[in-house]
Amino acid sequence: MDIYNFLNLSSIEFEVLSRDLLQKFLNIRLESFIAGRDGGIDLRCYQDKEETIIVQCKRYENYNSLISNIKKEAGKAIKLKPKRYILTTSSPLSRKQKQTIFDLCKPIIISPNDIFSRSDLNNLLGKFPDVEKRHFKLWLSSTSILEKLVQSKVYNQSSFEEESIKENIKVYVENDSYNEALEILSKKKYVIISGIPGIGKTTLARILVYHFLANDFEDFVYLSDNIGEGYKALNPERKQIFLFDDFLGTNFLENKISNNEDERIIKFIDLVNKSKNKILILTTREYILNQALVNYERLDNKNLQLAKCILDLSKYNKLVKSRILYNHLYFSNISKPYIENILEDKNYMGIINHPNYNPRIIETITNPSIWENIKPLKFFDKFINYLDNPELIWKHSYEKQITNFSKCLLMVLLSMGGPALFEDLKEAFIKFAQKYSKKYNFTFNSFSLKDSIKELENTFISSKRDGRGQIYIDFQNPSIKDFLLNYLKRDSDLVDDLITNVIFLNQFFTVFSVNEESNEKIILSKKQVKTIKENIKNGLSDFKISHLIRTVHSFSADAIYYWARRSTSILYKLKLAINNLSLNEDLEWQNFVFKIFGHIEYNKIKGEDKNFYIDILEIIAPFTKFDKTGIVDFFSKTMESIEDVKYFIKFAEIFPEEYKKIKLSDEIKSSINDILENEIDYVSEGSYEDLKTDFREISEELEVDIKEIEKQLEHKVHELENEKYVDIDPEDYRTSSSTDSSEYKQIDDMFYSLKEKF
Repeated sequence: MDIYNFLNLSSIEFEVLSRDLLQKFLNIRLESFIAGRDGGIDLRCYQDKEETIIVQCKRYENYNSLISNIKKEAGKAIKLKPKRYILTTSSPLSRKQKQTIFDLCKPIIISPNDIFSRSDLNNLLGKFPDVEKRHFKLWLSSTSILEKLVQSKVYNQSSFEEESIKENIKVYVENDSYNEALEILSKKKYVIISGIPGIGKTTLARILVYHFLANDFEDFVYLSDNIGEGYKALNPERKQIFLFDDFLGTNFLENKISNNEDERIIKFIDLVNKSKNKILILTTREYILNQALVNYERLDNKNLQLAKCILDLSKYNKLVKSRILYNHLYFSNISKPYIENILEDKNYMGIINHPNYNPRIIETITNPSIWENIKPLKFFDKFINYLDNPELIWKHSYEKQITNFSKCLLMVLLSMGGPALFEDLKEAFIKFAQKYSKKYNFTFNSFSLKDSIKELENTFISSKRDGRGQIYIDFQNPSIKDFLLNYLKRDSDLVDDLITNVIFLNQFFTVFSVNEESNEKIILSKKQVKTIKENIKNGLSDFKISHLIRTVHSFSADAIYYWARRSTSILYKLKLAINNLSLNEDLEWQNFVFKIFGHIEYNKIKGEDKNFYIDILEIIAPFTKFDKTGIVDFFSKTMESIEDVKYFIKFAEIFPEEYKKIKLSDEIKSSINDILENEIDYVSEGSYEDLKTDFREISEELEVDIKEIEKQLEHKVHELENEKYVDIDPEDYRTSSSTDSSEYKQIDDMFYSLKEKF
């Protein structure tokens, strides 16, 4: 039974595979060419200064297509009069079909044995596993590996399906970053992939995930919101890959509302680094990473810098850029007139050499929703136009191809941040439409909302169901969000309308900012800031929260993942407001905050609200008076976790005198001992070093004797130290160089071969 059908390889990649297999099988060296450019030669071997062997490589799905091509090409091969002619094909062939091809190609084919069908090539791959290993796109797409990938335990990822995996692998082009990332992972067990938007960070990350799942890893954990999802999914007994895509995204860097997230990320990275069977892959935009290193001291450490794999255009030489463009054209359904327009006068070189060359732009333009709306003779011109002005990709569709209703819906979704539950988006949009439908010239009803979702689906947005059947809406890719943000920056009137008709508090702050140094948000005017403050003062408690976090009942094979809204408590809302709107130089705003906070009975708050309360205290303590002793006493007696203890220590800065008096009591020391001892039961593999550090810091700060607890922790350490580290050898997966020809000739031949498709 055939393992591979070779159809995930382009014709170029199939030729390279044929070359590598025949070189091993025949123990010769083969030069590479592309069919048609050199008189019907794909590969050749000179012996004794004579052209003795010619190879043609035919990537066809079935015999009928293959034989049709051979009838056209056989004459060319016969005229070359080689001493030996070899044919490789991806098509399955019967004995009778081989004989037919043999008869057509007489006398240059010595024997039907020189016709290598799909089965024959699979047989050679069995003989030469090193060739198979080098061609990672091949084995990643095998039936057995795809089944393994799909059947792996996948946490928190709804799009991990066979077709999406196939599409990712099909168009991927290996470059230096792939081997660089593997090299880093072999040493550190974690890697940070950074680069400009659209450069291919997420694609590389997913290829690495497939690589490890295909090599005996069992679980894939996709971290969509915060590093806490990783801690929950940790299983000491299983080989796990964690992917945190855009790990310094909106929630972490912009809103700054995840408590100690920077510290938790560093600890999780250290945990993985010391583990025996874990891999962590993180992606981020390079400028965001640089901004985070300035703002968060914990992130600016040597270990993180050493694990960076920066994707930039210097990693994409002309040949790599050519293959990316070629693969998207080859595997798309773009029709012949469009391809001819790209091939005319070597137009493809204008794309490859363009200073704004970007894989995401290529992926977007080769999407049917874009190219089908371009005239074939204008395809290349539009390509260049979009590279000159990347915004135009979405601008044309936004301004010319969707209704005013859909335009406004996208802007409301932008203000919410995405993803958003459909019911929340509907509620927010109804609020906007009730006041502004006439101004923006659209009519609202439930049918028009559904029509708009359909209109935007698969172009601007995607809609999916979570584990509870809830429909949620998100942007199709980050470039759309970037476009809408830049578009909105130029429309202050629409900004005014968006912030005056808000239902969800986070709509004020997701894409808007008062910080003039913020490059990624729309800077609000003083008048607009005043409008927001007035809205909040008129009804803070009435605002809802639409911001979502992933939630899971339990991390098991049958785990159900769903989106849940963040806390809607008054403390969370107040924290969100004062994190984004400074208390300085605005007495009315200060008085409002103090009044709201003053009505909160601290001795009745529970759960994460306790942490929100302390976070707010840190900000407003210098401005007003409190029952300092009562507050510190309450929080000292309600600690239940190590996180609570660490929050309690913040009082050393907030209320230092009251803290000193209370922290030394025997009751507190006993309570903390119990908390630390209980924490050992939940220690995850590799996290004991971090826990040990926490224990020591708490012991020193609160003067707690933890010698017995440290012994228990050490005992746990010894139990975990016997397992072996994962062995990753990136050398095993390096792909051989493709041809001996010059770079430009390779590129020309590659694109010329696109004619074979038609």
